[in-house]
Amino acid sequence: MLKHASLACLQLLISSLAVAQVTGSQPTQDEVRATQGKAPAPNELCPLQLDIDLAKTPTRRSLAELPVRSGWNAKGVGDFVCDKAHFVSFSIAKEKEKRNKVFVVATTRLATGWFRQDVNLTVQILVNGEVKLTKQWEDLTIGSDDNAAARMGALWASSSKSPRAEWWVSSEEFASWFAEGSKPMMRLLLQISDSEEEDD
Repeated sequence: MLKHASLACLQLLISSLAVAQVTGSQPTQDEVRATQGKAPAPNELCPLQLDIDLAKTPTRRSLAELPVRSGWNAKGVGDFVCDKAHFVSFSIAKEKEKRNKVFVVATTRLATGWFRQDVNLTVQILVNGEVKLTKQWEDLTIGSDDNAAARMGALWASSSKSPRAEWWVSSEEFASWFAEGSKPMMRLLLQISDSEEEDD
């Protein structure tokens, strides 16, 4: 009888230990935000102009110092919106070098919370406040990758766009933009197109 009682106590102890077992882990940022309420809304600025510093810093090489085909990615471009249109990402790279010229490519990915939206986009390289290169798109139709039509691949659905600005620049001029004391920067200007506003 005592043997059976001891066995029962031992089983109860084992089951209690199993229930009390705890596993530690670190929550993701999304899980943390879910417990604290919704994440803060992005800053609303329309038209939206972003200035991105391309100069060398103690922790980052300048674009001129990067190897060919190495991308330079900007952080924080998605922190702002213009009537639900926003930048998802921005990168710039030297894609080619030949005959004393540099082929510079700037890629901007855009999206919107609307089903479809027409925007105007201007991408510029400035040095010491002077515009050196410009590329513009008018009535660029973007949309949400999250809408059902986009997920199904419908031809009439719109999705995010990644327009590329491409320029050939002389190697000498390109190097001068990143010389000591120079202030090279990218300027991204996003506007809602006039045609869309008229339709509203």
